[in-house]
Amino acid sequence: TLTNATFTKSYTNNSTYIIPGTLTITGTTLTNNGTLTVTTALSGTGGLTQGAGATLNITGTSGITTLTATASPNTVNYNGAAAQTIKATTYDTLKVNNTAGATLGGVATLTTLTIGDITTNSIFSDGGFTITPQAGSVLNLTSGTYKLGSAGTATTFPAYTTINIASGTTVEYASAAAQTVSAT
Repeated sequence: TLTNATFTKSYTNNSTYIIPGTLTITGTTLTNNGTLTVTTALSGTGGLTQGAGATLNITGTSGITTLTATASPNTVNYNGAAAQTIKATTYDTLKVNNTAGATLGGVATLTTLTIGDITTNSIFSDGGFTITPQAGSVLNLTSGTYKLGSAGTATTFPAYTTINIASGTTVEYASAAAQTVSAT
């Protein structure tokens, strides 16, 4: 466990680290091949690259300039207790385990979206931004709510290849603008 950490030179994590404070990466790239949990903030002008098999748990904010999460498989899990903004990027596996809600901060491309597999009644919102599913994409709505659209922006249900929606979950068309309800 490191309270706060600042990286200004490249580093590769092959272990498990919990950072209860802020992880700052400036002017370089940190490669995560293990499990990294950041509880307060992931920040800096550098980048974090997820390796194959890596897990990144973000329980606070993610304001880092570059997050590369395309290696297969890898998981980025937004699992805070307060509302979170999800970094707009490409994800292999994006998980949301947050009952206060996690909202996309911009357009995203992903292979797998899992909502509420660990924390029941989790809330994911696309924030009115488009999600582009990759080939072979999967939606797992295990427990909670998937919100489509924002107050002024209508979005459509993405064309996931496989859709797993558990009983008792909700897909909410949340925009004040007209939205087309998916038949899927």
